[in-house]
Amino acid sequence: KEELKVDLSVLFTNRHAPLLRKDCEEYREIWNEALHSMDCFVMEGGRNFVKLPAEEHGHFYSESCYVFLCQYWLPLSDFTDDLLDQYLILEKKNSGGMKDVPPEEGGGEDGEEEEEDEEEARVCRVYFWQGRDSSKMSWPQFSLSSFRAQIKEKLGSQMPIEEVRCFQQQESLKFLSYFRGRFIVHKGKRTQSEVKPRLYQIRQNGNILAQRCVEIGCTSVLLNSGFCYILKVPVQSEAQVSYMLYVWIGSKSSDDLEKAAIEIGRESFVDCVSPVILYEGNSEPPIFWDALGGRKNYDTNADWLDIIRLFRCSNEKGYFAVTEEFKWPDF
Repeated sequence: KEELKVDLSVLFTNRHAPLLRKDCEEYREIWNEALHSMDCFVMEGGRNFVKLPAEEHGHFYSESCYVFLCQYWLPLSDFTDDLLDQYLILEKKNSGGMKDVPPEEGGGEDGEEEEEDEEEARVCRVYFWQGRDSSKMSWPQFSLSSFRAQIKEKLGSQMPIEEVRCFQQQESLKFLSYFRGRFIVHKGKRTQSEVKPRLYQIRQNGNILAQRCVEIGCTSVLLNSGFCYILKVPVQSEAQVSYMLYVWIGSKSSDDLEKAAIEIGRESFVDCVSPVILYEGNSEPPIFWDALGGRKNYDTNADWLDIIRLFRCSNEKGYFAVTEEFKWPDF
């Protein structure tokens, strides 16, 4: 009887070191330099796609879906077979016209080196972001929509197009880098009007490229000394509702998390007054605990972050294999 092939070798390897902040910042700059433009649209009513206002850039809702048209420069050697086929067809069709030329990166005295630079072309990557609580029909509706047809017709006549479907909190590091750490995921619908306290957790999942600010249940039980949080508290007045913002810094959180939480609080929650910075155990006012349903016991240790590993088991290679995932989704 033939012995079944199984690959479990990764289970016996050491844990990979996380990316250094310097390396993450370098990747972020490289990806954003290549980005030519990004247009954002939100799906409404299952059919309509509305241009997202600039002040909502980087804000996502779990019951909504978004489309991002990202144009960027890509070396021909990095083209997939499908992109290359589209590129060759467009080149043949437009051979009599002017060729799209990437921006120059500066002059140089050595002309021979410039001639040897790898040829690049502009590509449009269409990201379809699907919220965790959105309708499962959202992707089919987008696929059959007139909006997608317009994208194919207008942009497809100018450059190759590829489509990427991404799910909430499973985004690629490249996509996340376009928001420069200001990636906020709210619960519910974009047009929700319910006034209530909201609690957000700052997550980095191994490196700053994966940084997100995610809304969680508004209860003190979910606090952890190893993380930082943002609490948005409504304050009712006679004429309108205003919001207080508290940035809670866990006593065992990293400097990167603390810096990120304060920056997000100051720059991304524009409908709130200037945030109040709270350090665990020292300065929480009663209104903070009241908004969280009262002070309760919560985890004060997050040492598991230093040892946790995520493995994926599959048969996609034709045999059972275990591989390690370095881009952690939030289950």
